[in-house]
Amino acid sequence: MPSPRMDQVFYSAHSKASHYILRHTSHRFRAIIEHVVLGLAICAFCTVILSHRAFVHREDIACISKESAEGAEVCSNNMSLYSILVQVVRGGYTWAVQGKTTSS
Repeated sequence: MPSPRMDQVFYSAHSKASHYILRHTSHRFRAIIEHVVLGLAICAFCTVILSHRAFVHREDIACISKESAEGAEVCSNNMSLYSILVQVVRGGYTWAVQGKTTSS
């Protein structure tokens, strides 16, 4: 008899674990665990975004600021799309705030 494929082995293990957990835990406990895992996933996503902002695109932002202040291109062309999007969002937010303060 040939050995089972890896996906069959994982499905069998997943099925056994799921049935065991469903039989031996309450709905409330599973709901709490799901919410904790969701919170951890959101925290992990935010950590990745903040780390990227702090360590990766910091020089790109300085480069964009120099370009807009001097009016000439002084940086290399390997700027990340993330940096450009952050500047567009910040620029739109600044424009919206300045527009509200001047019209008030």
